[in-house]
This record gives sequence, C-alpha cells and structure tokens, in this order.
Amino acid sequence: MLLYGGHGGGKTTLAKYLGQVFYKLSKDAIEDCILKGHPQLTEEKF
Repeated sequence: MLLYGGHGGGKTTLAKYLGQVFYKLSKDAIEDCILKGHPQLTEEKF
C-alpha cells in the first residue's frame, strides 16, 4: 500500500489503524514496517 499526500492528512494514523485491525499487529510492529522518506529520496536509496 502506498499512501501519498500532504503533511497532516492522517496517512500514518490510517496505516497504523489498518495494520491493527486487519493484521492484528502491535503498534511497535507497525512502526517497524513504515518507510519514511522525503521527495529527494529515490527508489535506489531505499
């Protein structure tokens, strides 16, 4: 899943909530799975 949008749109909160609901993951496990980047970060650098 790729969530794209501006600052403060609730993307991270939504991802954490869906992870808890659908996959029964803890908040810590979800935090470990989230990739955080910025516009200058390319695919190769990930």
